[in-house]
Amino acid sequence: QSSAWRPVLALLADMAENDVRADAITVSTAVGACGRAQRWQEALWLFRTVGGNGLQPDLQSFGAALAACAAARSWEIVFRLSREMEEFSMLPD
Repeated sequence: QSSAWRPVLALLADMAENDVRADAITVSTAVGACGRAQRWQEALWLFRTVGGNGLQPDLQSFGAALAACAAARSWEIVFRLSREMEEFSMLPD
């Protein structure tokens, strides 16, 4: 599973090249794949692309980004994401 992040990123790139817009579920899945592979920088980058695609982050995408950053012990980023969740009136499980 830890190598699944590369094909996921390739798929997202192919989607972009073919003008297929990723939805929140696709982005959350990709963030989770990167997080499971301990690729927290890629996970965070993907999470940030949600807003750039005109999508609002949802609880699943926040959760996946939080899990990826927490696993990497990036506590400052975890704190910032938690604050952002509050701004969106979302509470983690």
